[in-house]
Amino acid sequence: MGGCCSKGQGNGAVSPSDMHPGFSGKGSEAEVLSNGKGRSTLGIDTSNVSVDRTTTRGSVTRGPTTPNVFAHLGINGLDEDGDLNKMKALGKGGSEQPEQIGSNESAVKVAVLIRPLLPFESEKGATNVLKVLGQGKLRMEPRATAPVIAPPGEGPVFDFDRVFNMTSQQASRDMFRTLAMQITEKFCQGFNASMLAYGQTGSGKTYTMGTAIENMGPDVNKAMGKADGIIPRLIVSLFGYTAAASEIYDIELKVQYIEIYNEQVNDLLVHAPGQNIEAVPSSTGSKLDIREHASGEVFVEGANSMIIRSPADLAYAMQMGNAVRATASHKLNEHSSRSHAIVTIHMEQKIKSTRMKEFPSELHYLRSKLQIVDLAGSERAKGTGNEGKRFEEGVNINKSLLELGNCINALTDGNRKHVPYRNSKLTRVLKDSLGGSAETLMLACVSPANVNYEQTLNTLRYAQRAR
Repeated sequence: MGGCCSKGQGNGAVSPSDMHPGFSGKGSEAEVLSNGKGRSTLGIDTSNVSVDRTTTRGSVTRGPTTPNVFAHLGINGLDEDGDLNKMKALGKGGSEQPEQIGSNESAVKVAVLIRPLLPFESEKGATNVLKVLGQGKLRMEPRATAPVIAPPGEGPVFDFDRVFNMTSQQASRDMFRTLAMQITEKFCQGFNASMLAYGQTGSGKTYTMGTAIENMGPDVNKAMGKADGIIPRLIVSLFGYTAAASEIYDIELKVQYIEIYNEQVNDLLVHAPGQNIEAVPSSTGSKLDIREHASGEVFVEGANSMIIRSPADLAYAMQMGNAVRATASHKLNEHSSRSHAIVTIHMEQKIKSTRMKEFPSELHYLRSKLQIVDLAGSERAKGTGNEGKRFEEGVNINKSLLELGNCINALTDGNRKHVPYRNSKLTRVLKDSLGGSAETLMLACVSPANVNYEQTLNTLRYAQRAR
């Protein structure tokens, strides 16, 4: 990259005209990340590098003896404000470091996020049926309309890695620090990772992930650090890392933004206003193909990539993609997402020639992928009132969510040898970031309202199955 993420850069908003050089119009991830002839975009000879399907971290396999790049950089973790001094001080002198969640043996973590009752639900007399019993445990109160009404406190109890009541901005920050930060750290250390938001329509998935980034004013970089949602906070933390690592590594960050709509893959960055992007194989950016390298790495052929040099670059890419993402209105949600949106951030880190002797060879070249997924809401036709085209969309949404659950269940079941990635476009695209050495965080977003009892119960069962 020639130091595009080095210190001193990435300050101030970036206008569309300034960002033209950041786009790669070649389309294929094979061309974006490697030209297929053993040369990466950073000019490294990778022809003799053995690439693992799930880590894409050279020939390194994750384990207790794998070198930790953070330790060699003198930092102890990431900071949500991107503060280098805080990253160095984490865990020292009484400074707080987020605790590890879940079992270290499992690469799949599952958390439940409970949104507040919405004003229109309260006005209709809706009641809260969820009670948090501890950090990772919650209970559903019995349904009042059940044939046999159970005594209070005897409803089903669920165990997860963590449960959050999302009642304030502070709760949103705590969720990020406890859950998403650890996934981001693994990504910076050279491992593939994914974060997925699952739940019924209207349960707060898009808000949680932060994919609906809106106009943030002239100082986008500052606004990103204060915005709600995972993506704005993640990108600030990520640029804090690149600033810390830029003295050691040449770092390149690229983003792709696609949607899966009715089992078709569409590029959400294909219509960049004011950008001179070369035509991709599909001139409309729709019906793109999912391919695999000989090594097993998955890429979307024809999807555009954009170099991100600052938080403002990512905000622009998200706004551009959101403008063309498939949404519609129905009884349960005025702006229901009708597609699965996948933000993929690629990072390449090449050690500077002057620092090679200071680092073990395993850390000379790191390449990783982070996929942030805003899943379309699971839904029942009876509840949404959908017919015709909208009904077909719902069928495809539910089918792909079922296949995703099957894959995650297979990954968490030690006795299962086959993982059915090829049963849907969604699971094929996510193949590299699920299982193996990859880290996966599933966020089950639920409504506490008694009117959504059945959908919330189904979401909790789905999430517990994934765990």
